[in-house]
Formats: sequence, structure tokens, C-alpha cells
Amino acid sequence: MNDVQFNDREMYVLLKNFDIQRDNKLGDITSYDLKSGKKVKTIPLKANKEWEIARFEILK
Repeated sequence: MNDVQFNDREMYVLLKNFDIQRDNKLGDITSYDLKSGKKVKTIPLKANKEWEIARFEILK
């Protein structure tokens, strides 16, 4: 787990891979419902270059 962010309803977890994978995936952002604790969805992070980094910020 590389970063965790919260809003009023959900928790977002950024999981970065150690290196870029064959499908150009750097990692995933997974969201969880805070009341139920269940996973809501997972969004893959893709990049075209190995030097790109993964970072995220919740916008209200």
C-alpha cells in the first residue's frame, strides 16, 4: 500500500507495482465503502513510459 486517502463515503488505496508491467500498468487505485468495508471498484493506472510515476489526490 503506497497511499491512502479518504472522503466522506469511501477510502481510496493506491497500490504501485515495483516496475511497469507488460500491459503498461503502473498499479491500481481501489476504492472501499467506509460503512460496509466492501470493495467498490478498482481502476488500473497505465503509463507509456517507465519514468512516469503514480500519484493521486481526491478532488471534491
